[in-house]
Amino acid sequence: MRNEFECGPKHYQCPLCDYSSIQWGNVKRHILKHTGERPFKCSYCGKGFIQKHYLTAHLMDHTGERPYKCKMCTKSFKRKDALKTHLIVHFQK
Repeated sequence: MRNEFECGPKHYQCPLCDYSSIQWGNVKRHILKHTGERPFKCSYCGKGFIQKHYLTAHLMDHTGERPYKCKMCTKSFKRKDALKTHLIVHFQK
């Protein structure tokens, strides 16, 4: 009998398509795409999201929160990647 290391990591299969992953959480999230379920709901507008971090980013549209602040000017951003992209402007001068 072969063990898991010889066979490679266990893959979890979506029961509705060919998608598979070594992480069950990824498959559970993927299945939501088939069912249309959006378990994370916005308390302001009711819009639903598959993942909590998408809801967190969406809530900033309602609250105006911009936690990522540029230290070289007065601009601020909702997302860290947007701040990183913005910083290129300062370093190209």
